[in-house]
Amino acid sequence: MFGNNDAEIARLRAQLDDRRGVIKDYPEGHPARVLYEGEATAIAAEIERLKGAGCGVPASLVFAALIFFALLAYANVR
Repeated sequence: MFGNNDAEIARLRAQLDDRRGVIKDYPEGHPARVLYEGEATAIAAEIERLKGAGCGVPASLVFAALIFFALLAYANVR
């Protein structure tokens, strides 16, 4: 049900290291540096998202539980 994200996180960390290495080659304010900094920020955000993924409850399961308890409460009141 929940996949292991370790391989994806490792791949993204390698990409992030690559982008950070390229960023050092350009002076501050250079368009390519700005582009690579944006990519590095996006990759870092994706890594953080994947670190937190897999421990939550799917929305469909929460919705199904909500319906179940609503019907249970309705049956008890009736």
